[in-house]
Amino acid sequence: MAKFITRVELYDAKKEDYEILTEVMERTGFSTKITGSNGIVYQLPVAEYWIEGKLLLTNVLIIVQNAAKSVKKEYGVIASEIVGATWEGLLAVK
Repeated sequence: MAKFITRVELYDAKKEDYEILTEVMERTGFSTKITGSNGIVYQLPVAEYWIEGKLLLTNVLIIVQNAAKSVKKEYGVIASEIVGATWEGLLAVK
């Protein structure tokens, strides 16, 4: 299965807009959490989302675009297919 990480910037947004975006993204299968090789689940930064599945990068971008535009008219998105990820300082989910 392919792995993707995305980032969304809602222009001129409030905290509530990002909360709505997260709800929309979770309904489409994205998560705000990522699991490390150590089995620990970590919280991604605000407006970053993770998904694994039989998807194409172009389809992931379209899904994210649709989610973003359902919340705000102006937005920026990036979607990346990844082989692996490493991080520092993310908080473990309790």
